[in-house]
Amino acid sequence: MADFSNGGPKAPAGAQPEKKTGGMPTDPREVARKFAMSWAIINSDPGLMKWFNDFAKRYTASGGQIDYARFKLELEQQPYWQTHSATWIQDAQLELENPKDYAQALSSSVETLRAAATQLGAKVTDQQLQDMAKNARRFGWNEQQQRRALADYVSAAPTDQGGVDFEGLAGQTQDTLMKWASQNGVRLTNDLVSKYTKSVVMGDTTLEEIQSDIRRTYMAGAFPAWADKINSGFDIADLAAPYIQDTQSLLEDSSIGLDDPLMQRIMQGVGADGKPAVVPLYEAQKMVRSDPRWQKTDNAYATYAGVAQNILKTFGFA
Repeated sequence: MADFSNGGPKAPAGAQPEKKTGGMPTDPREVARKFAMSWAIINSDPGLMKWFNDFAKRYTASGGQIDYARFKLELEQQPYWQTHSATWIQDAQLELENPKDYAQALSSSVETLRAAATQLGAKVTDQQLQDMAKNARRFGWNEQQQRRALADYVSAAPTDQGGVDFEGLAGQTQDTLMKWASQNGVRLTNDLVSKYTKSVVMGDTTLEEIQSDIRRTYMAGAFPAWADKINSGFDIADLAAPYIQDTQSLLEDSSIGLDDPLMQRIMQGVGADGKPAVVPLYEAQKMVRSDPRWQKTDNAYATYAGVAQNILKTFGFA
């Protein structure tokens, strides 16, 4: 029972000290105990208090003839009971009746959320964590729901290069996505990077699902000759690897990647009928040797020297 002498829940206006008449309780608090109802919860809501005072009077007047089924029926019709879940009420009761125990439990919830925030890369204040922990307890949030709440505080700082930079799991997700996109010649805007990163952090999707979506919506359209393989799960970077390796070797430049204009022409080949077509590797090598950069390579000099030697041999000068 609530202790009124130490600043606990107050008795309703007009309530009398506990007393019994012929064994029948007349104090609302005693009626509350009889129905296993928390007086602290009753006292926390004016509407609930008004109803219960009336119920207690009717119960006493009836000589205890109102049973639990009737009590439960009336209770569940009260606005307070209809707008608060059992989890919410149970947590509120603990806070009202055992504030010390509640403070310890809430502190534990805060630290759990703090660790999750650090892992995800969410930037939250102590007060925000406190409020979030209380909501998590009141509404019975599961791990996924807590992640979604923390994801609202996942934000990126602008970089000197004009990009964005996340921290924690969000940062790891961003780095993996950006590296993969770069390897596949995909340019993502800052807004799209933020959108994809947050959706992974919230648990709404996975990095693999995002990559599959980009393959389908961008890669297949950008490289139509390879659409079938891309749609079946191949990355254009993997499909282009033999061409890139040959091109790097012929041009003697290891920095050449899929974003090079020459590589774009090779991977976006068009057949004689004007339709997208895969360029054979030997045709790609011809295209590389037609590039002005090839003329300045040792490979070109060696090729020309070999041709000159053959000409000399043909005319008997070698």
